[in-house]
Amino acid sequence: WMNNQLYMNSIKQFIPAPVKQILRSTVNEIKHRGYMKGQNSKGVRKINIGSGADRLPGFLNIDIDEATGADIVRDIEKGLPFDDASVDEIHCAHTLEHIKDLMFVLREFYRVSKPGAKITIVVPLMDASDITHVRFFTKDTFRTLVEEQYWKSPYYYVGKYKQLSTSFRQLSTCEEMTISLEVLK
Repeated sequence: WMNNQLYMNSIKQFIPAPVKQILRSTVNEIKHRGYMKGQNSKGVRKINIGSGADRLPGFLNIDIDEATGADIVRDIEKGLPFDDASVDEIHCAHTLEHIKDLMFVLREFYRVSKPGAKITIVVPLMDASDITHVRFFTKDTFRTLVEEQYWKSPYYYVGKYKQLSTSFRQLSTCEEMTISLEVLK
């Protein structure tokens, strides 16, 4: 720690004062908005993955497309930028059908979630009407998350969850499923 501090102090002497001021004010603004930690004023971190233009109030909105104006521009297939067990709630609507490595992304959801965290996933069922979809879901796709026999398999294991609810809605091209899960750790 001491060596890192000395190193940082030696670097700081080469940064011009106006640049230091800009950096300081930028960091303070980021902290003020809660973007650095992604937490609201009560210390609760809620993230909306694949937000697009559907920004959820009280959530940190994450999207791969910079044009959406998301709080964090990120390809979630490269990992989530949060510490282990640091997220209280995840909302992910109409995103997972575009994900190639679903197992990795679901493991990331579990990794960053606190025990008892709520995860809501919304996916279209068997929808081939969108050429950007790389995978299809059925009503049974997520049973590997909530059935104990899958928790013992290193191949299927992406985390342990309790299913809170499942609902369905008819869209113009397909049926949509919403599943709510509680993280068990």
